[in-house]
Amino acid sequence: MKEQKNTGKKIAAAFRSRRSRQGSFSAVLCVAALVVVVAVNLVVGMLPASLTQYDLSASGLYTLSDQTETTVENLEEDVTLYLLSETGYEDETLLQLLERYASLSSHISVETVDPVLHPGFAAGYTDTELSSNSVIVAGETRSRAIDYYDIYVYDYMAYYYYGTTDVEFDGEGQITSAIDYVANGGETILYSLTGHGEAGLPEALASEVEKRNMELHSLNLLTEEAVPEDADCLLLLSPASDISPGELEKVTDYLDGGGRLLLLTNYTETELPELAAFMEGYGLQAAEGIVIEGDSSRCVQGYQHYLLPLLESHSITSAHEENNYNVVMPLSQGLTELESYRSTLTIEPLLSTSEQAYSKPSGFGMTVFEKEEGDTDGPFLLGALVREDYQGTECEIVWYSSGYLLDAAANQLASGGNFSLFLNTLSYLCDEESSISIAAKSITDGSLVLSSAQSTLWSLVLTVCIPLLILAAGLVIWLRRRRK
Repeated sequence: MKEQKNTGKKIAAAFRSRRSRQGSFSAVLCVAALVVVVAVNLVVGMLPASLTQYDLSASGLYTLSDQTETTVENLEEDVTLYLLSETGYEDETLLQLLERYASLSSHISVETVDPVLHPGFAAGYTDTELSSNSVIVAGETRSRAIDYYDIYVYDYMAYYYYGTTDVEFDGEGQITSAIDYVANGGETILYSLTGHGEAGLPEALASEVEKRNMELHSLNLLTEEAVPEDADCLLLLSPASDISPGELEKVTDYLDGGGRLLLLTNYTETELPELAAFMEGYGLQAAEGIVIEGDSSRCVQGYQHYLLPLLESHSITSAHEENNYNVVMPLSQGLTELESYRSTLTIEPLLSTSEQAYSKPSGFGMTVFEKEEGDTDGPFLLGALVREDYQGTECEIVWYSSGYLLDAAANQLASGGNFSLFLNTLSYLCDEESSISIAAKSITDGSLVLSSAQSTLWSLVLTVCIPLLILAAGLVIWLRRRRK
């Protein structure tokens, strides 16, 4: 019994010792620090992603544009972003992007839905079978499904030409467009004329048109009484054969009622007299043959028929001018204004050649690029806007003289500038000043397009000037050391 009392006293004394007090104090500090860390993590976890996550990616994958911020801030209804992914297999890049949307507005929420646990969830919003990590944007009355392979875009054309596959992340463009659609509705309606061997839009460009909430339909005027009343714009893309007078009469009636027409034509050895006469009625005509650029700074190196046109000042081309975008126009015809046309017409240039350009009437039969006798002197227009204001009704026509403007390879050379010009033109003609125009962000390395003059200059700099400077510096150093 006595021994137990002595043991108790020893234990009590141990707790009263200086070492024990220091240990207890340290333990309390550790617990307090742990509580502070947990509390800080809980508070930080409640903060929006825009304050806690920083975009360190080279292409700004997680940085939202001003257009997205404006669209989200103007929301007046709740929108839910559903990520369809099995638990543990979420695309972290996409999930972080969705969280940044949620951080911008209390009207946006993000939910992850496991399609294995909820196999019928997507069917409530779309008839299309969606890939893993697809996104559904759902508003109060509308919804839109975005497939994973519309978010990550693989350009296999780049592999064909350059041996590498270009991958672009189009998450922001697709999601912002979908939010705008479900919240505001009202798609723009486009009709594309058919029946004359017209070219279709490349798949990538058609996707961009859809992303801007523009709905594209085919139209055969041989089977229709008139251009539909809901048409915001009429497209005529590279017809291979002529348009009949009856069809052109219906187009004229549409324009007289305030319509809009976007026309792209190619040089063809088959004459199109009806279409030519139709455009002459609006003050423009195409020169015979294919345009060759005599100024090496206005064409792609080694290809004088691949033009880099001058961008005239206009709202259609303003984005290209501000951001120094290229436009590549292969195998173009030269457009010229008629000496006289009716006073109700106004013609505004959009794209043009240099003073050194000329047109070869032999077209595809040309044997040399050099200027020859019989060639037509420039400069020429390569794109123009015709506006007619008659009795308070205004119609507009935009004419580009190369349908190869929409060729995927030409657009690749222009680093996307060709498609961008086409989309900007549609937005202008359809009065879509606030249409969604967020470009996809490349995950792979980009390409640099140089004109012939630029290529020659940099070749001289890299192969002559820099080596000579290095040799000169080495010679100077050697002479100084020798004198010492």
